[in-house]
Amino acid sequence: MHDCITKFKTMSLKTLKTAALLTLIILAAGSCKKDEETTYPSLEGEISIEGLELFMDASSKESRTLRLKPGGAIHPEGKEVGYYWKVSPLMEKYDTTRYENGLGKDGKPSDGTFEYPIKDTLGTFTVYCYAYASGYSNTYAVSYTTLVKGGENGSITGSGIYDDTYKVTGTSYRYIIAGNQDWINSNISEDTAGTPFRNADAMAEVFGRYYNYEDAVQVCSQLPGGNWRLPTEQDWINLANWLLKDNADAPEVKEYEDIFWDKEKNGTPTIASQLMADASFNTMKMWTYWPAVGSISNRSGLAFIPTGYANLGVTPAVKSGTGYPDASFEGVYDYSVFWTADEVEGESDMAYYRYIVGSQPHFMISKGNKESFGASVRCVRDR
Repeated sequence: MHDCITKFKTMSLKTLKTAALLTLIILAAGSCKKDEETTYPSLEGEISIEGLELFMDASSKESRTLRLKPGGAIHPEGKEVGYYWKVSPLMEKYDTTRYENGLGKDGKPSDGTFEYPIKDTLGTFTVYCYAYASGYSNTYAVSYTTLVKGGENGSITGSGIYDDTYKVTGTSYRYIIAGNQDWINSNISEDTAGTPFRNADAMAEVFGRYYNYEDAVQVCSQLPGGNWRLPTEQDWINLANWLLKDNADAPEVKEYEDIFWDKEKNGTPTIASQLMADASFNTMKMWTYWPAVGSISNRSGLAFIPTGYANLGVTPAVKSGTGYPDASFEGVYDYSVFWTADEVEGESDMAYYRYIVGSQPHFMISKGNKESFGASVRCVRDR
Protein backbone atom coordinates (compact mmCIF):
# COMPACT_ATOMS: atom_id res chain seq x y z
CA MET A 1 0.00 0.00 0.00
CA HIS A 2 2.84 2.37 0.86
CA ASP A 3 4.57 1.65 -2.44
CA CYS A 4 1.42 2.33 -4.36
CA ILE A 5 0.95 5.69 -2.76
CA THR A 6 4.56 6.64 -3.42
CA LYS A 7 4.30 5.54 -7.05
CA PHE A 8 1.11 7.57 -7.51
CA LYS A 9 2.77 10.69 -6.15
CA THR A 10 5.77 10.18 -8.42
CA MET A 11 3.60 9.78 -11.50
CA SER A 12 1.57 12.82 -10.56
CA LEU A 13 4.70 14.91 -10.32
CA LYS A 14 5.85 13.72 -13.74
CA THR A 15 2.40 14.54 -15.20
CA LEU A 16 2.54 18.02 -13.66
CA LYS A 17 5.98 18.64 -15.16
CA THR A 18 4.75 17.46 -18.55
CA ALA A 19 1.70 19.74 -18.41
CA ALA A 20 3.89 22.69 -17.44
CA LEU A 21 6.20 21.96 -20.37
CA LEU A 22 3.27 21.77 -22.79
CA THR A 23 1.92 25.08 -21.45
CA LEU A 24 5.27 26.75 -22.07
CA ILE A 25 5.35 25.38 -25.62
CA ILE A 26 1.79 26.62 -26.31
CA LEU A 27 2.56 30.07 -24.88
CA ALA A 28 5.73 30.25 -26.94
CA ALA A 29 3.82 29.25 -30.06
CA GLY A 30 1.16 31.84 -29.31
CA SER A 31 3.84 34.47 -28.84
CA CYS A 32 5.42 33.57 -32.18
CA LYS A 33 2.00 33.62 -33.89
CA LYS A 34 1.22 37.04 -32.43
CA ASP A 35 4.57 38.34 -33.65
CA GLU A 36 3.82 36.99 -37.13
CA GLU A 37 0.29 38.52 -37.43
CA THR A 38 0.05 41.00 -40.26
CA THR A 39 -1.83 44.27 -39.91
CA TYR A 40 -3.10 45.40 -43.29
CA PRO A 41 -3.16 49.10 -44.18
CA SER A 42 -6.53 50.67 -45.00
CA LEU A 43 -7.83 51.92 -48.30
CA GLU A 44 -7.98 55.68 -48.46
CA GLY A 45 -10.98 57.93 -48.91
CA GLU A 46 -14.56 57.56 -47.67
CA ILE A 47 -17.16 55.50 -49.50
CA SER A 48 -20.12 57.39 -50.93
CA ILE A 49 -23.39 55.87 -52.16
CA GLU A 50 -24.99 57.80 -54.98
CA GLY A 51 -28.70 57.36 -55.73
CA LEU A 52 -29.94 56.08 -52.36
CA GLU A 53 -33.26 57.67 -51.38
CA LEU A 54 -34.38 58.06 -47.80
CA PHE A 55 -37.88 56.91 -48.75
CA MET A 56 -38.93 54.76 -51.71
CA ASP A 57 -42.40 54.24 -53.15
CA ALA A 58 -43.56 50.61 -52.94
CA SER A 59 -46.31 51.04 -55.52
CA SER A 60 -44.35 49.43 -58.38
CA LYS A 61 -41.26 47.29 -58.96
CA GLU A 62 -39.69 50.14 -60.92
CA SER A 63 -40.12 52.69 -58.10
CA ARG A 64 -38.78 50.35 -55.42
CA THR A 65 -35.66 49.21 -57.30
CA LEU A 66 -32.34 50.34 -55.83
CA ARG A 67 -29.87 51.73 -58.37
CA LEU A 68 -26.77 52.72 -56.43
CA LYS A 69 -23.35 53.86 -57.58
CA PRO A 70 -20.38 53.61 -55.19
CA GLY A 71 -17.41 55.93 -55.04
CA GLY A 72 -14.88 57.55 -52.78
CA ALA A 73 -12.60 54.58 -52.02
CA ILE A 74 -9.00 55.16 -53.18
CA HIS A 75 -6.21 52.61 -53.57
CA PRO A 76 -2.99 54.10 -52.08
CA GLU A 77 -1.01 52.68 -55.00
CA GLY A 78 -3.37 54.00 -57.63
CA LYS A 79 -4.76 50.55 -58.45
CA GLU A 80 -8.40 49.51 -58.83
CA VAL A 81 -10.68 48.63 -55.94
CA GLY A 82 -13.60 46.24 -55.90
CA TYR A 83 -17.12 46.72 -54.46
CA TYR A 84 -19.70 44.40 -52.98
CA TRP A 85 -23.11 45.01 -51.38
CA LYS A 86 -25.74 43.68 -49.07
CA VAL A 87 -29.29 44.79 -48.21
CA SER A 88 -30.37 43.61 -44.76
CA PRO A 89 -32.51 41.72 -43.95
CA LEU A 90 -33.47 40.91 -47.55
CA MET A 91 -30.20 39.48 -48.90
CA GLU A 92 -28.57 36.38 -47.41
CA LYS A 93 -25.34 36.75 -49.42
CA TYR A 94 -23.22 39.66 -50.57
CA ASP A 95 -23.34 40.69 -54.22
CA THR A 96 -20.04 41.69 -55.86
CA THR A 97 -20.57 44.30 -58.56
CA ARG A 98 -16.93 45.07 -59.33
CA TYR A 99 -13.73 43.11 -58.79
CA GLU A 100 -10.41 44.67 -57.89
CA ASN A 101 -9.32 44.48 -61.53
CA GLY A 102 -12.07 46.97 -62.36
CA LEU A 103 -14.24 44.40 -64.14
CA GLY A 104 -17.74 43.21 -63.33
CA LYS A 105 -19.13 39.69 -63.27
CA ASP A 106 -19.60 39.82 -67.05
CA GLY A 107 -15.92 40.57 -67.59
CA LYS A 108 -16.61 44.12 -68.77
CA PRO A 109 -15.43 47.36 -67.11
CA SER A 110 -17.69 48.22 -64.17
CA ASP A 111 -18.15 51.26 -61.97
CA GLY A 112 -19.61 49.05 -59.24
CA THR A 113 -23.24 50.08 -59.76
CA PHE A 114 -25.62 47.94 -57.71
CA GLU A 115 -29.19 47.25 -58.83
CA TYR A 116 -31.63 45.44 -56.58
CA PRO A 117 -35.46 45.26 -56.68
CA ILE A 118 -36.81 45.37 -53.13
CA LYS A 119 -39.82 43.18 -52.50
CA ASP A 120 -43.13 44.85 -51.76
CA THR A 121 -42.45 44.71 -48.02
CA LEU A 122 -42.97 47.99 -46.16
CA GLY A 123 -40.23 48.80 -43.69
CA THR A 124 -36.70 50.14 -43.26
CA PHE A 125 -33.72 48.36 -44.81
CA THR A 126 -29.99 48.70 -44.18
CA VAL A 127 -27.68 49.05 -47.20
CA TYR A 128 -24.01 48.06 -46.86
CA CYS A 129 -21.36 48.92 -49.44
CA TYR A 130 -17.81 47.54 -49.09
CA ALA A 131 -14.65 48.45 -50.99
CA TYR A 132 -11.76 45.98 -51.04
CA ALA A 133 -8.30 45.34 -52.52
CA SER A 134 -5.66 42.68 -51.95
CA GLY A 135 -3.26 43.54 -49.14
CA TYR A 136 -5.60 46.19 -47.67
CA SER A 137 -8.35 46.21 -45.05
CA ASN A 138 -11.88 46.60 -46.37
CA THR A 139 -13.68 49.89 -45.89
CA TYR A 140 -17.43 50.25 -45.91
CA ALA A 141 -20.43 52.58 -45.67
CA VAL A 142 -23.84 51.93 -44.12
CA SER A 143 -27.04 53.73 -45.02
CA TYR A 144 -30.79 53.20 -44.89
CA THR A 145 -33.91 53.40 -47.01
CA THR A 146 -37.57 53.02 -46.03
CA LEU A 147 -40.19 51.54 -48.32
CA VAL A 148 -43.53 53.36 -48.02
CA LYS A 149 -46.91 53.37 -49.72
CA GLY A 150 -49.75 55.85 -49.72
CA GLY A 151 -53.49 55.21 -49.70
CA GLU A 152 -55.55 52.37 -48.31
CA ASN A 153 -53.51 49.37 -47.13
CA GLY A 154 -50.43 51.54 -47.30
CA SER A 155 -47.90 52.68 -44.71
CA ILE A 156 -50.53 54.36 -42.52
CA THR A 157 -52.77 51.75 -40.90
CA GLY A 158 -55.38 51.96 -38.17
CA SER A 159 -56.28 55.55 -39.00
CA GLY A 160 -59.96 54.95 -39.69
CA ILE A 161 -59.81 57.23 -42.73
CA TYR A 162 -61.66 54.71 -44.87
CA ASP A 163 -64.32 53.83 -42.29
CA ASP A 164 -67.79 55.22 -42.96
CA THR A 165 -66.50 58.14 -44.99
CA TYR A 166 -67.52 59.76 -48.25
CA LYS A 167 -65.36 60.16 -51.33
CA VAL A 168 -64.48 63.55 -52.77
CA THR A 169 -65.40 63.27 -56.45
CA GLY A 170 -62.41 63.01 -58.75
CA THR A 171 -59.85 62.56 -55.95
CA SER A 172 -58.55 59.96 -53.52
CA TYR A 173 -59.70 62.09 -50.56
CA ARG A 174 -62.54 61.20 -48.25
CA TYR A 175 -64.55 63.33 -45.86
CA ILE A 176 -66.70 63.05 -42.75
CA ILE A 177 -69.81 65.02 -41.83
CA ALA A 178 -69.47 67.12 -38.67
CA GLY A 179 -72.66 68.98 -37.91
CA ASN A 180 -73.50 71.05 -40.96
CA GLN A 181 -70.02 70.84 -42.48
CA ASP A 182 -67.92 68.38 -44.48
CA TRP A 183 -64.31 67.89 -43.40
CA ILE A 184 -61.63 66.08 -45.40
CA ASN A 185 -60.17 63.50 -43.03
CA SER A 186 -56.63 63.13 -44.39
CA ASN A 187 -53.79 65.57 -44.99
CA ILE A 188 -53.89 67.24 -48.40
CA SER A 189 -51.14 66.09 -50.79
CA GLU A 190 -51.73 68.16 -53.94
CA ASP A 191 -48.38 68.53 -55.75
CA THR A 192 -49.12 71.95 -57.25
CA ALA A 193 -47.41 73.47 -54.21
CA GLY A 194 -45.84 72.66 -50.87
CA THR A 195 -43.32 69.92 -50.11
CA PRO A 196 -43.52 66.34 -48.77
CA PHE A 197 -41.76 65.11 -45.63
CA ARG A 198 -37.97 65.30 -46.01
CA ASN A 199 -38.63 66.44 -49.61
CA ALA A 200 -39.25 62.79 -50.51
CA ASP A 201 -41.96 62.44 -53.15
CA ALA A 202 -42.76 58.94 -51.89
CA MET A 203 -44.00 60.49 -48.61
CA ALA A 204 -46.51 62.89 -50.19
CA GLU A 205 -49.48 60.51 -50.02
CA VAL A 206 -48.34 59.06 -46.70
CA PHE A 207 -47.99 62.20 -44.53
CA GLY A 208 -49.52 64.70 -46.96
CA ARG A 209 -47.59 67.82 -47.94
CA TYR A 210 -46.58 70.88 -45.93
CA TYR A 211 -47.82 74.21 -47.31
CA ASN A 212 -47.23 77.84 -46.53
CA TYR A 213 -50.31 79.95 -45.89
CA GLU A 214 -50.99 81.20 -49.43
CA ASP A 215 -50.58 77.74 -50.92
CA ALA A 216 -52.84 76.26 -48.26
CA VAL A 217 -55.63 78.66 -49.25
CA GLN A 218 -55.10 77.84 -52.91
CA VAL A 219 -55.03 74.01 -52.72
CA CYS A 220 -58.35 73.89 -50.89
CA SER A 221 -60.04 76.25 -53.34
CA GLN A 222 -58.90 74.10 -56.28
CA LEU A 223 -60.27 70.78 -55.04
CA PRO A 224 -63.01 69.36 -57.28
CA GLY A 225 -66.55 69.15 -56.05
CA GLY A 226 -66.86 72.83 -55.35
CA ASN A 227 -66.87 75.13 -52.33
CA TRP A 228 -63.94 73.57 -50.49
CA ARG A 229 -61.89 76.10 -48.51
CA LEU A 230 -59.23 76.41 -45.84
CA PRO A 231 -60.98 76.27 -42.43
CA THR A 232 -61.38 79.53 -40.58
CA GLU A 233 -60.92 79.80 -36.83
CA GLN A 234 -64.72 79.72 -36.57
CA ASP A 235 -64.81 76.45 -38.51
CA TRP A 236 -62.41 74.85 -36.00
CA ILE A 237 -64.59 76.17 -33.15
CA ASN A 238 -67.69 74.71 -34.83
CA LEU A 239 -65.89 71.38 -34.98
CA ALA A 240 -65.01 71.55 -31.27
CA ASN A 241 -68.57 72.47 -30.34
CA TRP A 242 -69.85 69.54 -32.39
CA LEU A 243 -67.56 67.17 -30.51
CA LEU A 244 -68.58 68.58 -27.13
CA LYS A 245 -72.28 69.10 -27.84
CA ASP A 246 -73.41 66.26 -25.57
CA ASN A 247 -71.63 67.69 -22.53
CA ALA A 248 -73.69 70.26 -20.68
CA ASP A 249 -70.70 71.35 -18.61
CA ALA A 250 -68.36 71.76 -21.57
CA PRO A 251 -66.51 75.12 -21.50
CA GLU A 252 -67.45 77.95 -23.83
CA VAL A 253 -65.16 77.80 -26.84
CA LYS A 254 -63.80 81.21 -27.77
CA GLU A 255 -61.86 82.40 -30.79
CA TYR A 256 -58.05 82.44 -30.71
CA GLU A 257 -57.86 80.50 -27.46
CA ASP A 258 -56.78 76.97 -26.66
CA ILE A 259 -59.76 74.61 -26.56
CA PHE A 260 -59.79 72.80 -23.22
CA TRP A 261 -61.56 69.53 -22.56
CA ASP A 262 -59.31 67.35 -20.45
CA LYS A 263 -61.62 65.06 -18.51
CA GLU A 264 -63.76 62.14 -19.52
CA LYS A 265 -67.28 63.19 -18.64
CA ASN A 266 -70.46 61.44 -19.74
CA GLY A 267 -68.29 59.05 -21.68
CA THR A 268 -66.68 61.76 -23.79
CA PRO A 269 -62.89 61.47 -24.23
CA THR A 270 -60.52 64.45 -24.12
CA ILE A 271 -60.64 66.82 -27.09
CA ALA A 272 -57.18 65.74 -28.30
CA SER A 273 -57.97 62.02 -28.15
CA GLN A 274 -61.15 62.61 -30.15
CA LEU A 275 -59.04 64.13 -32.93
CA MET A 276 -56.18 61.59 -32.81
CA ALA A 277 -56.12 58.40 -34.84
CA ASP A 278 -54.53 55.37 -33.18
CA ALA A 279 -52.53 54.90 -36.36
CA SER A 280 -49.25 53.20 -37.19
CA PHE A 281 -46.58 54.07 -39.74
CA ASN A 282 -45.09 50.86 -41.17
CA THR A 283 -46.39 49.05 -38.04
CA MET A 284 -44.89 51.62 -35.60
CA LYS A 285 -47.43 53.39 -33.40
CA MET A 286 -47.45 57.12 -34.16
CA TRP A 287 -48.96 58.59 -31.00
CA THR A 288 -47.39 57.67 -27.66
CA TYR A 289 -49.88 57.01 -24.89
CA TRP A 290 -50.09 59.72 -22.22
CA PRO A 291 -52.43 59.46 -19.20
CA ALA A 292 -53.41 63.12 -19.56
CA VAL A 293 -54.75 62.42 -23.06
CA GLY A 294 -56.29 59.04 -22.34
CA SER A 295 -57.25 56.37 -24.82
CA ILE A 296 -57.26 57.55 -28.42
CA SER A 297 -60.78 57.35 -29.84
CA ASN A 298 -60.78 59.33 -33.13
CA ARG A 299 -64.39 60.07 -32.27
CA SER A 300 -64.26 62.99 -34.68
CA GLY A 301 -63.36 60.76 -37.62
CA LEU A 302 -60.74 63.33 -38.66
CA ALA A 303 -57.86 60.96 -37.94
CA PHE A 304 -55.11 63.39 -36.96
CA ILE A 305 -51.64 61.83 -37.19
CA PRO A 306 -48.44 63.44 -35.80
CA THR A 307 -46.71 64.62 -38.97
CA GLY A 308 -45.22 67.72 -37.31
CA TYR A 309 -44.48 70.91 -39.21
CA ALA A 310 -41.86 72.37 -41.55
CA ASN A 311 -39.57 75.38 -41.53
CA LEU A 312 -39.64 76.08 -45.25
CA GLY A 313 -37.34 79.05 -45.50
CA VAL A 314 -38.34 82.07 -47.55
CA THR A 315 -37.49 81.18 -51.13
CA PRO A 316 -39.10 78.16 -52.78
CA ALA A 317 -36.80 76.17 -55.04
CA VAL A 318 -37.64 75.06 -58.55
CA LYS A 319 -38.74 71.44 -58.54
CA SER A 320 -41.59 70.88 -60.95
CA GLY A 321 -42.67 74.34 -59.86
CA THR A 322 -42.61 73.43 -56.17
CA GLY A 323 -40.34 72.19 -53.42
CA TYR A 324 -38.17 73.45 -50.56
CA PRO A 325 -34.86 71.53 -50.57
CA ASP A 326 -33.56 73.45 -47.55
CA ALA A 327 -36.67 72.83 -45.44
CA SER A 328 -36.32 71.30 -41.99
CA PHE A 329 -39.03 69.11 -40.50
CA GLU A 330 -39.85 69.14 -36.80
CA GLY A 331 -42.25 67.48 -34.37
CA VAL A 332 -42.98 64.24 -36.22
CA TYR A 333 -44.56 61.76 -33.79
CA ASP A 334 -45.34 64.67 -31.43
CA TYR A 335 -47.37 67.36 -33.23
CA SER A 336 -50.31 67.56 -35.60
CA VAL A 337 -50.47 71.07 -37.08
CA PHE A 338 -53.04 72.69 -39.42
CA TRP A 339 -53.43 76.13 -40.93
CA THR A 340 -56.51 78.26 -40.29
CA ALA A 341 -57.60 80.84 -42.82
CA ASP A 342 -57.43 83.65 -40.25
CA GLU A 343 -54.63 86.17 -40.54
CA VAL A 344 -53.29 87.86 -37.43
CA GLU A 345 -54.66 91.36 -37.01
CA GLY A 346 -51.88 93.94 -37.08
CA GLU A 347 -49.31 91.37 -38.29
CA SER A 348 -49.67 91.10 -42.04
CA ASP A 349 -47.06 88.36 -42.35
CA MET A 350 -48.65 86.05 -39.76
CA ALA A 351 -51.63 83.66 -39.69
CA TYR A 352 -53.07 81.31 -37.07
CA TYR A 353 -52.73 77.56 -36.96
CA ARG A 354 -54.35 74.93 -34.76
CA TYR A 355 -52.42 72.01 -33.33
CA ILE A 356 -52.39 69.15 -30.87
CA VAL A 357 -49.39 67.75 -29.01
CA GLY A 358 -49.23 64.07 -28.09
CA SER A 359 -48.79 64.64 -24.35
CA GLN A 360 -51.56 67.22 -23.83
CA PRO A 361 -55.36 66.88 -23.96
CA HIS A 362 -56.11 70.30 -25.47
CA PHE A 363 -56.59 71.66 -28.99
CA MET A 364 -54.25 74.64 -29.10
CA ILE A 365 -53.64 77.69 -31.25
CA SER A 366 -50.56 79.64 -32.29
CA LYS A 367 -49.38 81.76 -35.19
CA GLY A 368 -46.79 81.27 -37.89
CA ASN A 369 -45.10 83.21 -40.67
CA LYS A 370 -47.31 82.94 -43.74
CA GLU A 371 -44.38 82.42 -46.10
CA SER A 372 -41.85 80.34 -44.18
CA PHE A 373 -43.95 78.17 -41.85
CA GLY A 374 -45.22 74.90 -43.31
CA ALA A 375 -48.25 73.12 -41.88
CA SER A 376 -50.59 70.34 -42.91
CA VAL A 377 -53.89 71.22 -44.53
CA ARG A 378 -57.47 70.03 -44.10
CA CYS A 379 -60.28 71.48 -46.18
CA VAL A 380 -63.89 72.14 -45.19
CA ARG A 381 -67.16 73.09 -46.89
CA ASP A 382 -70.64 73.98 -45.69
CA ARG A 383 -73.37 71.49 -46.42
